[in-house]
Amino acid sequence: MSGRRDQGAATAFAAVSVAVVLLVTGMFVTVSTAHLASNRARAAADLAAVAAAGRIAPGGDGRPCQTARRVVEDNGGRLASCVVAAREVVVRVEVDVALPGVSAAGATARAGLVPTAGSVGTERLP
Repeated sequence: MSGRRDQGAATAFAAVSVAVVLLVTGMFVTVSTAHLASNRARAAADLAAVAAAGRIAPGGDGRPCQTARRVVEDNGGRLASCVVAAREVVVRVEVDVALPGVSAAGATARAGLVPTAGSVGTERLP
């Protein structure tokens, strides 16, 4: 008699197991997509900041934000902001994310010139 009560239990268990596997797979894909977009934004921001800082160096062309924009666009992002202050550049980059409810992943990077001996704010070591 107990065999009749259990009839169909394996089918229900299999259906629930498949649903759980699909849910976990969907969550993994979502997290991976967001992580990938975040990494792309960070990489583009870092590269753009370093390239822009090279343009404010002596001998640079003095157009750091144009350089940053080109580097960011070459890396699949868009330049949200570029601020040049004295000897450093701060860039904010956004990269589109193909996820519902999330429009973009962003990152900020800062790069600047290394102080040289005799410049303001440097000290000599004994």
